[in-house]
Amino acid sequence: MNQDESLTLAGVRDLLLARADELGVEAPDGPDGVIERLLAREIRVPESDDDACRRFYDANPHRFVVDQWVDAAHILFAVTPGAHVQALIRQAERTLASLQAEPAEFGRCAQEFSNCPSGQKGGDIGRLRRGDSVPEFEQALFTQGPLGVLPELVRTRYGMHIVRVDRREAGRPVPLEAVLERIRTELAGASWEAAARQYVAWLQRRSEVPRGAVVSPLVQ
Repeated sequence: MNQDESLTLAGVRDLLLARADELGVEAPDGPDGVIERLLAREIRVPESDDDACRRFYDANPHRFVVDQWVDAAHILFAVTPGAHVQALIRQAERTLASLQAEPAEFGRCAQEFSNCPSGQKGGDIGRLRRGDSVPEFEQALFTQGPLGVLPELVRTRYGMHIVRVDRREAGRPVPLEAVLERIRTELAGASWEAAARQYVAWLQRRSEVPRGAVVSPLVQ
């Protein structure tokens, strides 16, 4: 864990306000305004150039696709308060193994075992596009591979899923030019957050250094 990650939000706020007071930063809209002005003064991040945007675009092709969807079904073994998780996992694994041998039984198993309302429809969850489901479920759906029952359980915050992909449309890529400014904004935000974490870490280290010692900030 980084030093700044070990701080509470209140601790971070106190460090920032103390630094603002040291530098004489003021704002008419109270402490939040003071902190905003301090960070604007102290943190500088370079703008991402076109080459950096292109590298990000090339490294994340799945982020820049339109008309991508899947038709799918699932069986949810939900982890609920008081549930015996290991027993639930064993049941899900046994059901998955049986469906790999007899995939035509998917609908019946969904009606019998699924904790999702879709179980009454044989597990059918219809057509899903990116952003329609939680990230861990989406990743399993959109990973290219053969159709049918996926070979492993998909674990999400809701429990374990047996997933069947009935149809998958790969979609088409969006040209870089159409998303260039969006990427530039995203990279700038990520750079700013990284610089802010470094700045808070420096403030924390600085607050722990004996008075009179010389400390150089990470962010000027």
